[in-house]
Amino acid sequence: MAQDAILDVAERLAGVDGASSLSLKRLADEAGVSTMVIYSRFGDRFGLEEALSKRASESLIDSIESAGDTDPSTLADVGGALRTWAKDHQSRFSLLFLTGHLLDVSLRPQIDESILSAARAIEKRLGLPKGRSPGPGLTALAALVGHLILELREQIPRAQAEAGYAALIAALTTLGPIS
Repeated sequence: MAQDAILDVAERLAGVDGASSLSLKRLADEAGVSTMVIYSRFGDRFGLEEALSKRASESLIDSIESAGDTDPSTLADVGGALRTWAKDHQSRFSLLFLTGHLLDVSLRPQIDESILSAARAIEKRLGLPKGRSPGPGLTALAALVGHLILELREQIPRAQAEAGYAALIAALTTLGPIS
C-alpha cells in the first residue's frame, strides 16, 4: 500500500479520535497492512505524525496560494478558500488548529511553523508587504480559524454560518491593510 493511502486511512481515523490517540496497530488493521509496513514507511509514530502534519500544512498553503482569480486576491477569496479547505479536510484542519498541540512535543514547532507559513501565504496572496510582526496574515488567519472552529463544531447554526463568515471578512477588511 502506498504511503498516501496509509495517510488517507490515518487522517480518517485521526478525524474520529484525534491524531494523538491514533494507534499504529489500529492503523495497520484499518489499512489492511502489517505494522511493519507502517514502520517501514514512517519509522515510528512520530514519523507518522510528522507526515500527517506536513501533508495538512502543504494542502492548506496550496489552497491559500490558489485562492481567487486576481493577483493579488481579496480577503474574501482567501477566506473562501480557507473555509472550503477546512470543510473538505476537517481532519487536516483539526490537526493544525485543534489537536496538533496534543502530538509529540517535538512536533509543536513544526505545527507552529505551518501556521506561520499559512499566515505568510495569506499576506503574499493579498499582496501585503513583508516584515510586520505578527502580521496581518496571522491576525486574519486567527480570526477566520476561530470562526471555522465554531462552525465545524456546529456551535454556530448552519443557517447563520455563511453570513457570519462573510461579516467577519468584511469587518477584518475595514481594519486596515488586510485586503
